[in-house]
Amino acid sequence: MRPVPCPGPDDGAGGDGWTGTRHAVDDPVIARRQEHRMPIADPTRAAAFDLLTAVLDRHRPLEEALDALPAMDARDRAAGHRLAAAVLRRMGSLDAALEPFLKKAPPIPVRHVLRLGAAGLLLLETPPHAAVATAVALARSRGLVPFGPLVNAVLRRVA
Repeated sequence: MRPVPCPGPDDGAGGDGWTGTRHAVDDPVIARRQEHRMPIADPTRAAAFDLLTAVLDRHRPLEEALDALPAMDARDRAAGHRLAAAVLRRMGSLDAALEPFLKKAPPIPVRHVLRLGAAGLLLLETPPHAAVATAVALARSRGLVPFGPLVNAVLRRVA
């Protein structure tokens, strides 16, 4: 548990703000704030990311990877399949669109997230704010938090 600053008797008069520390799990207000910061993974993008990882990194056929996805709504499964298939079909074009905005090659999972975001922007006519936000949330939900700003900046420029 991480201590969270809370107003103490000295705040406003030169206090350090840490006089009455509370833990995040003890305070429902702080817990709610942290919930808003946690990325909510879009099931469509999560499915598409899993499909790309299975096909490109593990060399599995797309249909086999689709069958291996966890149980989810049929609509999300179909949309994830459509997004992953668009990336696989136009991967060269998507990489060419992303390349001018990358100083060096990002890690493979980050490249998958960038490809998914670019496919949404350039191929599937997803509104720019939605494509960027879902790609950043996907990166964060997959443990790629340090690359969130990179995904944001690159996809904003692609848009």
